[in-house]
Amino acid sequence: MKSWLSATTLKLFALFPLWLLRLVGNGVGYVAWLSNGRSRQITAFNIGLCFNELSPLQQRALVKQSMRQLGVLLLEMGPVWRWRPERLLKTVKEVSGYEHIEQAEQTGKGTILIVPHLGSWEMVGVYLGKRCKVTALYQPPEDPRFHKIIHTARYRTGITLAPTNMRGVKALLKALKAGESVAILPDQTPAEGSGEFADFYGQPTYTMTLVHTLIKRTGARVVSGVAKREGLNQFHLQFQPAPASIYSEDMLTSVAGLNECVEACVQLCPEQYQWEYNRFKLLPGGQRRNYRDSTK
Repeated sequence: MKSWLSATTLKLFALFPLWLLRLVGNGVGYVAWLSNGRSRQITAFNIGLCFNELSPLQQRALVKQSMRQLGVLLLEMGPVWRWRPERLLKTVKEVSGYEHIEQAEQTGKGTILIVPHLGSWEMVGVYLGKRCKVTALYQPPEDPRFHKIIHTARYRTGITLAPTNMRGVKALLKALKAGESVAILPDQTPAEGSGEFADFYGQPTYTMTLVHTLIKRTGARVVSGVAKREGLNQFHLQFQPAPASIYSEDMLTSVAGLNECVEACVQLCPEQYQWEYNRFKLLPGGQRRNYRDSTK
């Protein structure tokens, strides 16, 4: 019943205009902030770690903005996953930095697109799927209904999906060697043995080494992409070149460069980042942060 209701709700949201969903989503997020549940507590804890230079009042304001944006994200998934790509692309108000992707394509060595969980990251795929050949890593959710929804949503944009295993990594390498693009969500905690610790906003963070491996094997160039929400019904897509450190032969330097790349994206609109994810649960030395105790 829960999965059926969720799938049905997404279909329902897709019937409404984007401006209305953003207004309602803003209110939903505000209610979630008032309820002071787990999402708000984790968001507050993570923002406190990463923005300790802000005053308590400034941190509180950022937490509130983040929760509002979370509400918008949830309702916005209806249109983003179900509208025709042509209709969605009409909501793109501005595109900045696309020349960085074009320059990367000219090298013939492939392009690695870094797309953090920021703004409407699915919109980056919608935009790029109509402009270049893109292969993206995809880990199916446990709920088969959502797997069908997400797979259909991403497939309709023209993106090729690759599983998060060795077969998927081989697909990424093949695409890059053909001079194509691959898209990676870089800010999820990787599986044990697939990451290294590097600072993210000054916090030691277990970070994927996959990007370093792909660069080393193919010589691909790296560009980040963000779909920032603006106004009630528009997006601003912003593409930026990754820092030079990401191309270092030294793995730790390269992984730190990846986090620097993500930070540069987050700074564009920190309130639109998904701070409610327990990103810092792993600590150096095999220790684990107990988010439940930390957020009490």
